[in-house]
Amino acid sequence: MKKFSKHEFNAKRTGIAAASRRVPLVLMISSTDCPYCDRLKTEVFWPLLKHKPDAEKIVLFELLIDVDADVWDFAGNLTTASAFAKRYKATVTPTVLFLGPDGTELAERMIGVPNYDFYPWYFDQRVELATERLRHVINN
Repeated sequence: MKKFSKHEFNAKRTGIAAASRRVPLVLMISSTDCPYCDRLKTEVFWPLLKHKPDAEKIVLFELLIDVDADVWDFAGNLTTASAFAKRYKATVTPTVLFLGPDGTELAERMIGVPNYDFYPWYFDQRVELATERLRHVINN
């Protein structure tokens, strides 16, 4: 999972690149002092990224909202990481968004971590739905 540093993330470019691979952009809204985020990365996302077939199903980024990072939004405008998250009303960390090339949410977001045991299953369901919706958009 890529972390942000200053001027590293361009949502528009990344969304288009993901769509060209026919996969959704998965954006984890996170913060540096979020133990749930750390556990989610350790127990769900890192294992997923190590398994090549699963890793190829998504483009995954982490947005640290409490770090002074600039982000280019889906319109190509420069904003802050926290302002970008606020546009999605993502005030709880972790919040995982499943996005298309224009920033549209393709599947229901995942807010918090109600159950680590079932999180991978719910995550996979949302990835499948987001991928199906993205392919429908691309083909029309």
